[in-house]
Amino acid sequence: VEDFLDIAIGYSLLACFSQLKPMMVAIGTGSYFIIYRILAYRMLNVTCRPWPSGSESIGVWQEIMDCIATIAVTCNVALCTFVMEPIKHWPLETKFLFFILAEKGLFSLRSLICAMLKDQPDDVTRIYDQMDESAKVLTIPPLVASPKAHDFSRVNIGLFNRGLAQRF
Repeated sequence: VEDFLDIAIGYSLLACFSQLKPMMVAIGTGSYFIIYRILAYRMLNVTCRPWPSGSESIGVWQEIMDCIATIAVTCNVALCTFVMEPIKHWPLETKFLFFILAEKGLFSLRSLICAMLKDQPDDVTRIYDQMDESAKVLTIPPLVASPKAHDFSRVNIGLFNRGLAQRF
């Protein structure tokens, strides 16, 4: 949780305010690269291997990252509209109109890109298809009951033959 919280805070700062100081992106990327290498060293050599627990995704953190990306669009358009040159000198009505149109345009572009991207890469889909085909080949088909009924009432399932059992 703490590692994802650190990632979320750093991502939100870079995504929301990087246009004010573009050099911040390079510095942030370099510093996070060093931090992640230190965390990897700590995980491998100090705390050793964690208890393995599988998961399908990063869970609720994906929703948090999506929320941060949505807020970042609004922050960047607001900063561009109300703080940066030359738009900050426009009349207030024009700034609000530009803010609304730019924000809605960027949200539409983001939605279009998300719709075009697949949730699952092609190689993962091929691997799952291959696993399904292998499972079909390797599994034994279930036994199907015969439509004819058999009478097993006369079958001897004892350990000895009746003739042998009488001799002992």
